[in-house]
Amino acid sequence: MTFHAPADLLRASFRASPYYRIVPFEQLTARQQQLLDTLRRHPGASAMLLPAPGSGRTVRSVSRETADLLRGYANAAPLPDGVTAALGESAERAILRLVLDDVLEIEDGGCFLSGVAAAQLLLGATPAPLPAGHIGALSLEALRHAAALDDDDSRSLAARLYRFNTRPLSPRWLARLPTTQAIGDFLGLDGAGGHRTATAPGIEPFTNEGWLIWAAPGAAPNAGATTFKLYVSPPAELLRDALPAVLALLGSDGRAIAVKVGAELAGLLRPDKLVAYFDTEADLHRAAELVQRRLGGMPAHGVPFTAELAGNGLLSWGVDPPGEHALLAWQGSSSWRTWLANRLAASLVAARTATESMPSWRFALERLRLDGVDTATFAPQGGAWPGGES
Repeated sequence: MTFHAPADLLRASFRASPYYRIVPFEQLTARQQQLLDTLRRHPGASAMLLPAPGSGRTVRSVSRETADLLRGYANAAPLPDGVTAALGESAERAILRLVLDDVLEIEDGGCFLSGVAAAQLLLGATPAPLPAGHIGALSLEALRHAAALDDDDSRSLAARLYRFNTRPLSPRWLARLPTTQAIGDFLGLDGAGGHRTATAPGIEPFTNEGWLIWAAPGAAPNAGATTFKLYVSPPAELLRDALPAVLALLGSDGRAIAVKVGAELAGLLRPDKLVAYFDTEADLHRAAELVQRRLGGMPAHGVPFTAELAGNGLLSWGVDPPGEHALLAWQGSSSWRTWLANRLAASLVAARTATESMPSWRFALERLRLDGVDTATFAPQGGAWPGGES
């Protein structure tokens, strides 16, 4: 990423944008506190930025340092002394995020810019890398499709991004798998829910929110640590053949802490239908090699917004929130793809005034890169759950 230069950015004048107002958590109504509880629990969060009605902006949580900074910007002014120390080593990145998110406006030639207009000014001539490979192409197709929709609701757009490449509930599939029993037979499960050939004694599955889940005995994510997830994405017709190879990862060689597969027809037709979870990235890559040896050559469905491991899109990976974000990663509602879809959708809505030189889908990628995501692969930079404010 390049922009004028860090020194130039930190010497510019800024003002608070009219799109947001700062509200400390304790001043939120009870209903607002309930609705915004997830953002409130974001590490370091101290206050909320509530968007002005009709602005199309997204609610955000900010740290105490950022909230204090914004309160001093009713009028244009340079950054105060010590802002670099207050915002940490990545002060330039933190300020740039605030400008691109329409929270701060930067002065340029007597005009004040934010969002996509400021991106054209600040990001320079080195654009974010475009997604590559089979899954990268799927992801870029999803992003461009969402950008072309006449939809200003970021939640709706995020759902469309998340579901992209899901196969429809066709009459053929509904007739083929009309019951839970039929789905169990289709997956090769025995009467107790175990797999007839792949599950070890004592590993019994349970259902949760549309998933059938096998957890290794005593397994739980490390408290405060990122959980790594391996997506195995064959076409639904081949899921029975792929499932044993993934369930085998629950053994000592595979080191998976859990495996889940869709327990309902809709879950079998989504691209991320089969997932294994690991404590470390090294365990994930070791397991991927085992699965690739068993399933190499199998056609792929492909999971958008994940990092590709096998060249045809059969295997890919992502991360789930650390322990402070979710109790059990394979049971919680938050996930890597959910997080990515929400971030991208918010940027698409904010960039509705985009121009040909910076289309909204390109702005969304540029903004995502500032959150610590490698936009060529949709992997987290450094392998861990990205930091920063929400």
